Amino acid sequence: MYFGAYVEEYIEKNKDILTEDDIQSFKHKRLAFYTELCTQIKNRFPFENALLENLNVLEPKIAYSGNIPSLTKLLNCFPVLKDKVNIEKLNLEWRIILDLKEMETHLDELDTFWSLLLCQKDGNNDFQFSNLIIVTTYVFSLPHFSASAERMYSQLFLIKTKPRNRLLIETCQNLLHTKFYVSECNKVCYNFTPNDEILKRNVVYPKQNQDTDIPHVALAAQPIQYIDTETV
Repeated sequence: MYFGAYVEEYIEKNKDILTEDDIQSFKHKRLAFYTELCTQIKNRFPFENALLENLNVLEPKIAYSGNIPSLTKLLNCFPVLKDKVNIEKLNLEWRIILDLKEMETHLDELDTFWSLLLCQKDGNNDFQFSNLIIVTTYVFSLPHFSASAERMYSQLFLIKTKPRNRLLIETCQNLLHTKFYVSECNKVCYNFTPNDEILKRNVVYPKQNQDTDIPHVALAAQPIQYIDTETV
C-alpha cells in the first residue's frame, strides 16, 4: 500500500534506526486505520440511494463516454425539473456532447468541462445546451444549498435565544434580512444609515395606526411583538 512520498522519505532517512518489524507494524496500523475509515464513511453515506447512483453521470469522463444514452433516471430524482426542461431536447443535447472533440482535453476538470460546454452556442447564437444548463445548474448548487441552510440556522439560533424564543417568525425574518444587508454593505449597526428606498419598504409597522393617529415612527418604538403562547 502506498502511504505517500513523505512516508517513504522518512523511512529512507531513518532506515538505520528503524527495524523491519517497526516498518511492518506501521503499515499494518495504517491499513487498519484506512479500513476503519472506509467502513465509517460507508456507514454514514447512503451509497445505495438512487440519487447518488445517478449523480455520477455528470462526471466529465462518463458524460463524454457516450455510454449513458439518457438523463431520464437522473431527472426522475428531481421531479421539480420535469416542468422546467424538455426531456426530449435534454436527451438530444446530452447525446451530442460526444461530438465536441475540444472537450476531450478537460475530462479531468469538472468545473472547466461544464463551464465551457454550457457556453457553447449554435448557428442562431442561442445556447446549444439550454436544457442541460438548467439541470446541471440545479444539481451542482445542491451542496451550496445545504451549507447556506446551515449558516442561516446558525444565525437564527443567535437571534432567537432563550429570552427571545417567542419572537414572531416575521420579526426573525426581518432581523435576518437586516443583518445580511448591513453585512453586504460592509457596515455595522452603529454606522449604517438606511436610505430612502429602504425606508419606503417599511411593511412591518404601518405608517399610521388604523385606530389612532400615532405616526409610524412612534409605532416602531413600541416593544417587539411576541407570540401569545406558552414557551416551546
